[in-house]
Amino acid sequence: MRATERTPAASRALPTAATVAGPARVARPGRPLTPAALLQVQRTVGNRAATAMIGPRRDRCLGGRAHPRPRAPVVQRHASFEHTLLGNTPPGQLSNAAVDRSARSHLLFELARQANFFSGDALADPRTAFPDVRWVKLRGSGLWLSYGELSSMADYLPADVDDLPRDVVEPVVQRMRRLSAAQCFKMYGLYGESPFAGEAESGVYEFSESVGIEKAMDSATASLGADRYFGMVERNACHFAPESWHRWARFHEEAGDHALAFHRGKHEQVALDSVDTTQDENLRQAWLKNGYGDHFLQDSFAAGHLINKTLVMQWFVDYVNGLSSKWWDLIGRMWWGDDTKPWYGMPDDDVMSSMGTAAQPNLAGQGLYHPPLSAGTPAMDAMLGDTPTDPQTAWERDSHEGRVAGSGVVATPGRTREQNYQAYLKFLNSSFLQLAAGETHDYLNKRGLTVVNDRGDRMTVGGDNTLLTESGALGARVAAEAAQASHQAIEDLIGTGVTDRTVDKIAALWPTQVWVGGEGGHGVPLQDWHEDVLHDLCRTQIFPGVVDSFNSKVARAAQPGLVDGGLRDPATPPPPLPDNLGDFVTPRGDPMG
Repeated sequence: MRATERTPAASRALPTAATVAGPARVARPGRPLTPAALLQVQRTVGNRAATAMIGPRRDRCLGGRAHPRPRAPVVQRHASFEHTLLGNTPPGQLSNAAVDRSARSHLLFELARQANFFSGDALADPRTAFPDVRWVKLRGSGLWLSYGELSSMADYLPADVDDLPRDVVEPVVQRMRRLSAAQCFKMYGLYGESPFAGEAESGVYEFSESVGIEKAMDSATASLGADRYFGMVERNACHFAPESWHRWARFHEEAGDHALAFHRGKHEQVALDSVDTTQDENLRQAWLKNGYGDHFLQDSFAAGHLINKTLVMQWFVDYVNGLSSKWWDLIGRMWWGDDTKPWYGMPDDDVMSSMGTAAQPNLAGQGLYHPPLSAGTPAMDAMLGDTPTDPQTAWERDSHEGRVAGSGVVATPGRTREQNYQAYLKFLNSSFLQLAAGETHDYLNKRGLTVVNDRGDRMTVGGDNTLLTESGALGARVAAEAAQASHQAIEDLIGTGVTDRTVDKIAALWPTQVWVGGEGGHGVPLQDWHEDVLHDLCRTQIFPGVVDSFNSKVARAAQPGLVDGGLRDPATPPPPLPDNLGDFVTPRGDPMG
């Protein structure tokens, strides 16, 4: 089911670090490539790599059958280094890199060089070394981030990244940069990874790369309370369509407001590249807000992010509630294929009884499957929001009432809305329920989806860390085109006060339909595809493995809640009575006056 580009064996034979840089320059753990060696590797690999010729392959889409056909354009889920590339790279360069190994090598090694620039000093000023990159200096931490790195931050830090202190931001950014450099090297069999100064560490968990990263990021952000890394993972449905569309649009609108404010207040020409803390604050905030928000736009071009995450978690509640025989859980699936209901590390009974699809029909934002033409800004939603939205945006609202409304929870027989809201917070904190969404996300990323956007582009999407290695020219171009249009709109507003790169034009680029039925098939709107195809796929192929998997048992035993104690959002208490009510009697029965 995965759309995979194949490269001739000859062009896959890439030089090793030893053959390129010589024995003295071999990159291995603890010995990073020097800048000179890195440039030599870049030039040599780029010169030796042959452009891969595109041949026929077998492709299949969910709901269809396998069939031979020419290679389709592909776009992928984006790792941190891919978010950085999408934020920093013009569409033409990115599409060329998807099909031309030389162009790809140049792009990846340039990104690795940018990351390694900070390996010994997170506070280094990169503007002279990389004058073609837009850099923004954060006020609270004093760190320089490229525009693309700002887009990567939404995976790890809250929206107020500009205000966060250095002891929070530096460990996260340095760990991310180290990973970006390592991923670029590993794509070509080169291992130049070594610790970066000040990076987040996970102690005993470093034995596992994936677990180590998660633990390191959570430890580095522990002081942020509900906005620590695992707390944001709980609420990250905003990274999945359709919520990702509206999350991006809110930040883009706020960035546009700052850009217009800057344009109206300034008459002299200003550089539109790098922005430090001495420049106009509206100019800074325009790039900060848009850079952060572009993460959600980029996520909207990924197979695993086209699922409605909250809805999948609700489906899993329904599925587990339909299982029986708790006491066989340690044995796992029975020989006759019957899954059994887990009995340890499970969410509380109030979660399982009140968070399913029948009890909570408004929990998953199904009403958001439309272009965000009037999203409002994050600040406006924080103050005035009173409609269902994604969990992160709801959490950012100023009042308890707004956060409850944002969740979409309703009262059920015998339970108040407030009681169900508290159950909803436990629902989000459950490692077991979150695992179901994670496995569905991974399932689609590995196999891919053929999708269609409102402009009529048909593309195949899927896969981790393969934006360049498996994307066709059109697939990479469409994702980069959307990212480029978003920050070009801000540049237009800063420079001229007007732009024709509107939200609705950008919305026409992201996938809104899934193609089913092969070449003779048709596009199914995302919301309908969930009910027509994905629901059955989850129940028959994904959920049984989640219940019975080793990861499930470990998660339920070792960390049943992502955040110890979970999120806490107590109801706002009524205001205290005044000391003197004149000649009236207080509710306590005490006469006053």
